[in-house]
Amino acid sequence: MQGKLQYMRVLNDLPPFGGILFQTVGLDEKQSATTLLVGPRHGISHVIDLKNNLTTVLAEFSRVAKIQLYRESQGVARVELTIHEAKNKSLITLSKCIFFSCTTFYEPLVLLMEWPDASNFACLISGYYKLFVDPKRNIYFRAPGQS
Repeated sequence: MQGKLQYMRVLNDLPPFGGILFQTVGLDEKQSATTLLVGPRHGISHVIDLKNNLTTVLAEFSRVAKIQLYRESQGVARVELTIHEAKNKSLITLSKCIFFSCTTFYEPLVLLMEWPDASNFACLISGYYKLFVDPKRNIYFRAPGQS
């Protein structure tokens, strides 16, 4: 409860991001917890500095191919976010340049979060994807037998 109150105090003192902040869970001293921002103006972003409103975009919603959720031990979930990047490549044939689109899928971005946050994170990304990209396509998947 104290952590939530401190979180609300910090947010109260900051300019609004226009999105929702999520905390990842650090595995050990080498991998510390990070803050992610999900919102319509920022897509999926890493918050570098809360006080100075400094973020870096990890992915726009249109680049999300799939988001999967797996329940780990002790109320922690593993979130795998697969991003794709469309790049134009050229094929030169008889002095004509023909452009075609090539989609490359990257290794999934793997995050650990507390289960309720992970579920909200995945649902929010899926909702923004449906709102801004394709309302008929489902990108959110849970591992079989996990609810």
